[in-house]
Amino acid sequence: MNKFILSTLLLLISCSSNSLQKSTCQNNGRIDFMYINIPCDECTNLIESIFENNLNIFSYDIIRNKESHIMINYCYNYKKTAPQDIEKTLTDNHYSINKPMNDIQERRLQELCCAKP
Repeated sequence: MNKFILSTLLLLISCSSNSLQKSTCQNNGRIDFMYINIPCDECTNLIESIFENNLNIFSYDIIRNKESHIMINYCYNYKKTAPQDIEKTLTDNHYSINKPMNDIQERRLQELCCAKP
């Protein structure tokens, strides 16, 4: 009887420790990417802030080109969020995802993050 109780207790402890593992890109992550048009380099700071404050984004890399585009590769917790949710956060801040900016978006981003002359 004591062996049964001890075995059950050990099983419960091992199961609970597995469920307490921290989510990471390796065990709960999916990788996606997006292109974003930006009017100035300073707009990447706001994007970095959005990604840093989202607990469901494990890691990201921002790759800049010589034009006004950046590409972001990111690993996110697919069990808790979707790429559309991440994109919505950016479009709510006037970023254009995977398409050219319109005049309104460009003007708002200029006001929001670009250095004033």
